[in-house]
Amino acid sequence: MGDRGRRNLRPQKNHELLLRALARLRPAAPNACLVLVGEGEQRERLEALAGELAIQDRVRFLGPRLDVPELLATFDVYCLSSHYEGLPFSMLEAMAARKPVVATRVLGIREIIRDAETGILVEPDDPDALCGALLRLRQDVALAEKLARAGRHYVETHGRLEQMVDGYAALYTDGRAS
Repeated sequence: MGDRGRRNLRPQKNHELLLRALARLRPAAPNACLVLVGEGEQRERLEALAGELAIQDRVRFLGPRLDVPELLATFDVYCLSSHYEGLPFSMLEAMAARKPVVATRVLGIREIIRDAETGILVEPDDPDALCGALLRLRQDVALAEKLARAGRHYVETHGRLEQMVDGYAALYTDGRAS
């Protein structure tokens, strides 16, 4: 796994949005937990925010891990709240593990996730929308299973590294031609 998971608690990943969404989710799902894997410059700030939001007992900061596939197996949903992404390998890993995905509608994610088909997209920096999407998957097990199957199918049919690199190269080429 190289150093993945070692420095992912950084501003780009917008973990604050996850914490704020969890705080809003708590009344409807008091047992919901958030698991954050990795280290980084934001850890102390995020731990403090969890305390301010009174959700510190529902947030687990696991630090760097080499057992991500095993961890994914324990999750109900995978959420990526980034401000921007390149190629979100962790999201592809979650899709391959048949986990429904909720993510922000930003470059790098919206090229993979088709809203309500392979995952649910929410606007960045909208904790209410993120909370709503997470609650929707919690309440609609059939939808969560449908998204998990579709995500796995996407990875199986489009997820080969060569195909993804070619797709991104085409995006950048098309972008320059405009």
